[in-house]
Amino acid sequence: MGNKQVMVNFDSPFVFLQDLEDQLQNKGSQNHPSLGSIRLWQFKKDPQLQLFSFVLSTSKLDSKMIQVHLFRCKIQHPNLFKYYACLNDSIIGGVEKQQYFFEYHPKTLNQQTILAPLKEENIWDIVEQIIDVMEYLQKLNLFLGNLSTEAILIDNKQKVKLLDNLGQQRLNKFSFQEDIIQLGLIILEMMTQRTSQLNFSKALKKLIGQYSLQLLQFTSKLLQTNAETRIDFIELKQIIKNRIKIPITNKQAQIIQTEQEYSKCSIELIVEQQEIEIIKQKQLQQQNQIQKINTLQQSQNKQMQKISLSQIPNQIFFPKNNSKKKDKIKNQLNKEKIIDLFQQIHKIEDFQEQIQAQKQNLNSSINSSRSTQLLFSPSQRISTSPNSSIQSPSNKFSKKQTRSSNNIHNI
Repeated sequence: MGNKQVMVNFDSPFVFLQDLEDQLQNKGSQNHPSLGSIRLWQFKKDPQLQLFSFVLSTSKLDSKMIQVHLFRCKIQHPNLFKYYACLNDSIIGGVEKQQYFFEYHPKTLNQQTILAPLKEENIWDIVEQIIDVMEYLQKLNLFLGNLSTEAILIDNKQKVKLLDNLGQQRLNKFSFQEDIIQLGLIILEMMTQRTSQLNFSKALKKLIGQYSLQLLQFTSKLLQTNAETRIDFIELKQIIKNRIKIPITNKQAQIIQTEQEYSKCSIELIVEQQEIEIIKQKQLQQQNQIQKINTLQQSQNKQMQKISLSQIPNQIFFPKNNSKKKDKIKNQLNKEKIIDLFQQIHKIEDFQEQIQAQKQNLNSSINSSRSTQLLFSPSQRISTSPNSSIQSPSNKFSKKQTRSSNNIHNI
């Protein structure tokens, strides 16, 4: 490495009074798909600790190695590459070659994605880590500029590691938007294993039922093409904090928790939280309507139980031949009362059929209200099925013929 100017991070395991070449073992160079030409190192005292270094060439007059070193020692985040040291490797013709050392992990997110599409909980975990470190850089007015699955390293604890641009600040307030779009593409790649998509909306639509509606809609927001309405990482951090913790998928028909009970909600497409609340309120109203119908039906059943043929004397249907005229008149009056009772029975039976038909319409309405329409435009809203309104049952019912009614006609 040579006896050049060397600066070491204060919290690194390096010994200040010893040369770096005596503390590191050269493991060769390689061309990394994202980091470029790098050299790998192994810490002699701890072989598990792997480092990589890259070289920057700059004019000696414009050298800012000391400023970069001090700045990089100052910023610390668990998802940023840990910075260890730097040195001016050589000076030839006024050109200074600066070498910077960082922690290294061989596994990239791209390698992990190629094996199989990631599970939703793993995707959210990675996204939260990326947003957390990107928000940290945005508050420092720094940018990344190379956000991709190949540039994201994964350590042995499944933690995301990113390399910053060594203190380079944003050119303008919209420079972060490139990173926003890249994050959306990374999420899409983790779900589809494809690094490029011709149609974002079509790709997201195919994923309905495989991933939660929240994740698909969140990805859609990141891929917005309107630069003026696109959100930044500070806003994304708040969205992540407030996101629904229970994913809702089409195939699993997951459960939305309400204050009183859990209501099954089979949603086919992407909806927002406000739209989900509308569906839950509508279902609650319809369930209350069914409860009222059940109460009314129970009341009618009680009336039916009060009308019992066993309470009618047999002599009304089968009068004696020697019965007196007074008894005949009394029996005739009783017959008229019985006919009136059976007419009431028919009315109750007809009314019960109407109640049953109305319950079926309500159940059909609840099922239809659970379906929504895919909307990627924020200005559009979901539209529920027109069958969700309560429909009046048809009055055309055929009356039941009972054995007791036949007996009345035979009297």
